[in-house]
Amino acid sequence: MRLQRFIAQSGYCSRRQAEELIRQGAVTVNGIAITAMGSMVDPDTDRVRIAGKEIRSEAKKYFIFYKPVGLVSSHRSQGESQTIFAYLQDKGLDTRGLTYIGRLDKDSEGLMLLTNDGNLVQELSHPSRNVEKVYEVLLSGLFRKDSIRKAREGVTVEGVRYSCSRIYILETKHGCTLVRCLLASGKKRHLRILFRELGFPVRSLKRTALGGYTLGSLQPGDYKAVKLQITKRK
Repeated sequence: MRLQRFIAQSGYCSRRQAEELIRQGAVTVNGIAITAMGSMVDPDTDRVRIAGKEIRSEAKKYFIFYKPVGLVSSHRSQGESQTIFAYLQDKGLDTRGLTYIGRLDKDSEGLMLLTNDGNLVQELSHPSRNVEKVYEVLLSGLFRKDSIRKAREGVTVEGVRYSCSRIYILETKHGCTLVRCLLASGKKRHLRILFRELGFPVRSLKRTALGGYTLGSLQPGDYKAVKLQITKRK
């Protein structure tokens, strides 16, 4: 974990203030003054002190959040759109030090993980971890078996490849098709771009599972604390 992030997650000060303390040489790691920005520490073994006071990381926290449509996955407000963290603060959750795993765009809903465990965030953000995500996507048009074949083959947009090897048709009615998609890794707006290029614009998108966690009985806007239990696709 980056040193300034570790300090911020301890609750000692903000990340920007932590960076200034590092520049001033006020921070030591295992007795050695650190002034280089971006220095890494191991929260479990390294001893970090500021002005002689040892800084300890807060207890690790993990939450499932059912993000509703309309919220932005960010710490910083974007125009008139409310962020997930501002929303959760209004609901009484102390979001200091929390970040998210599994970004969802403003028009999508579903499961996100929130945590102050920086090591976990770094690990699960790497594509090689193959953390499985499950989505239910409502498509305009009648999506049939030949369309599944095309989605598995994939499309290329501006030099980037988009595909999904595991798609299951759940329901077809009123000129729309509900499908379930499983992705072990994906790019920004992956499914929206894939289905748009195939001629089936996305009407709604909901993530129902991530790394073994599911929404369960949660309703849009709800959250709950959980124990760490991440699984990956083999």
